[in-house]
Amino acid sequence: MPRPELVLRTDLGDRIYFTGDSGLASIRVRDFARTKTIKLPQRATAMVATPSGDRVFVALEGKRRFAIVDRYADKVDRTVDLPDVAAAMRIDSDGQYLLIKAATSDSAFVFAVGSGRLIGTLRTGWR
Repeated sequence: MPRPELVLRTDLGDRIYFTGDSGLASIRVRDFARTKTIKLPQRATAMVATPSGDRVFVALEGKRRFAIVDRYADKVDRTVDLPDVAAAMRIDSDGQYLLIKAATSDSAFVFAVGSGRLIGTLRTGWR
């Protein structure tokens, strides 16, 4: 196993994701089998999974966009452009909204998971 840079456990506890210089990989907790490594367009700086674990959102280093990884297809489904570089990510407990902390301001971007659209920006502190 390469040394991971970021580690993420799904809420269901069925997978552990980790990033490195080769991309995003995961381990199935049930049998400790490693899945295929998914090549990312850029190095990851933050990531979060939906509560069901079907998608993983990955902030890309130095880029004003993030990648959406489809767990079942084992590939990057698409990337979404942002007004600023993402510094951190969180998802609500229902998996409806992804909050993305802006790197250069006290703002958070709101991404609607169901519609797959960036729906707004909030001026707020990140705690």
